[in-house]
Amino acid sequence: MKKISLALFCVLISIAGFAQLCNPSFTATPQPFPYLIVNFSNTTSFTAPAPSGPNSIVYAAYTMNYGDNTGTGTFSTSHTYALPGTYTVIMNMKVIDTNYLTHATQILCTSSFSQQVTVSYPPCAISTSFVHNGGDSYTFTAANPANTPGLTYTWNFGDGSGNVVGNPVTHNYTFSGSFPVTVTATGAGCNSYDSTNVSHFNGNVNCAQAIADFFYYQNPSVTYFYNTSTYIPNVVLEATWDYGDGSPLVTTTLNQGHTYAYGGNYTVTLINKWKSANNATTYCIDTVVKTVMITGPAQPNKISGYINFDTAILATPYDSVSFKVWLIQATYDSVLSTYSLSAVDSLMLINAYDYMPASRLYQFNNKPAGTYYVKAAVAPGAYNPGYIPTYHLTTATWSTATAIHHTSGIAINKNITMLTGTPTTGPGFISGNVSQGANKGTAGNIANLLILLRDASNKVIASTYTDINGNYSFGSVAYGTYSVYPEEMNYATTPSSAMTIGGGVLSFNGVDFEKNSTSIVPKTTSVKDVANNAFIIFPNPAKEQVNIHWKNGVNGNAQIIISDLSGRVVYNKNAATHAATQINLSNLNQGVYFIKINTEKGQYTERIVLQ
Repeated sequence: MKKISLALFCVLISIAGFAQLCNPSFTATPQPFPYLIVNFSNTTSFTAPAPSGPNSIVYAAYTMNYGDNTGTGTFSTSHTYALPGTYTVIMNMKVIDTNYLTHATQILCTSSFSQQVTVSYPPCAISTSFVHNGGDSYTFTAANPANTPGLTYTWNFGDGSGNVVGNPVTHNYTFSGSFPVTVTATGAGCNSYDSTNVSHFNGNVNCAQAIADFFYYQNPSVTYFYNTSTYIPNVVLEATWDYGDGSPLVTTTLNQGHTYAYGGNYTVTLINKWKSANNATTYCIDTVVKTVMITGPAQPNKISGYINFDTAILATPYDSVSFKVWLIQATYDSVLSTYSLSAVDSLMLINAYDYMPASRLYQFNNKPAGTYYVKAAVAPGAYNPGYIPTYHLTTATWSTATAIHHTSGIAINKNITMLTGTPTTGPGFISGNVSQGANKGTAGNIANLLILLRDASNKVIASTYTDINGNYSFGSVAYGTYSVYPEEMNYATTPSSAMTIGGGVLSFNGVDFEKNSTSIVPKTTSVKDVANNAFIIFPNPAKEQVNIHWKNGVNGNAQIIISDLSGRVVYNKNAATHAATQINLSNLNQGVYFIKINTEKGQYTERIVLQ
């Protein structure tokens, strides 16, 4: 009898010990927003006892009944009630011993814990809705489920029109766009805020709010670009990407992934056009330029090439010539929307021999990615048998030079084949002066300006530089027809009129030019007078169209030629001068172009900026 009583006592002690394992508890915290949501936290303190065997585990299981007839389920950290009220929430707990091989299960204890939770709408709780009345009109309504009296509702319609008090309210949108509409309810010692969004299109786009932007991330070898530019409903967004590594431009409406061959800093340009669905109309254009930092292997960085020259004009085939080589960079100013050329480096090749390639090799190292030009000329003071300053590949003028699109990698074999003049012996003489235009400040002479002499086919046959007084001259000119062409980077040149040596005319003096802010023009054919008397070009800067208004007295047709900085002709047409001329430039990238107009009154060249 004593043994039986002792065994029963041990069982009761064991049951009491297991019961202490089940002691559930939780906290409930109603949230002010979103409305009627309660956050729950399981605060039960549980330490699992030793399992019944080597193949067993002991764990606690919890279920919740939130008291709103949604049933019993597993524990959740939050619950949303459909209606305000007071609810009894019950947490059930079991401690279970399970053999994971035999699946035998023993419940060691069960228990429950309950508490009441009250949820209600805040006094200023609001929700927002709207209806489109047709056209540009919308009506907005704020609902207060707590039915709190005396609330004031302040609306902002997201289009910069200011705040309006009332409920409901009606608003008309002037422009197309995606507009965040907000309402604030105040009163009864509280305030609340809600928002909605209106996408409206009426064909009228506010370009001041059309902003181009993007972000990127690298993962790991591919760099992903995301277009985060302003969204305008019912308007097509055409995005053109320049990744800054010399790869072709990509035009797409999708986000882009791009693989850079090497690490480094790249200048990425995104040009956005907001266009009509049928692409017939471009509403807005905006550009964003950012520096993108790419991790990856370092790449070699050099721009190099050979100076090639004709030994036939040397005294002996083994003579040497010393050259100076300039590296010129084309820089885009996003504020002024202009490109400009400037020499960023130079080097000397002393005693370059035709039969020794190494002596003719130029090389510029560690230059950032960008667009460059290279130019070579016989070194100052060195022996010059007749070579003319020449750009890569072989041209005398910067506007027709071949650009080098450097990707911060290897740009090799950018060779320069030196132009040679045509030695002439004749009785002709051509001279003139280059002075500074009044709009450049105090008028004065232009020294050290390169002057090119061209034949009837516009081939350069000789070159010289202006002296300290801006004077230049060409002697011993053979019989023939010639023109003079001053050459300087960033300036559009209008050459002189044709001059013929012969027929009793052996000299042309006073072939003078004026250097203005963007052009060099003959004084004898005033570009300003041609423009004033013949036509007006507007607007400048332009976006997608430039207009030419012809004045009285201009008859027949005019030739219109537009070229980019590299000299590539992008537009060449004749236009009748009896009606205004409109030129569509929407297919061109932003930048600087030169428009040349030939009329019966003369030739006119102007720099235009396309934004």
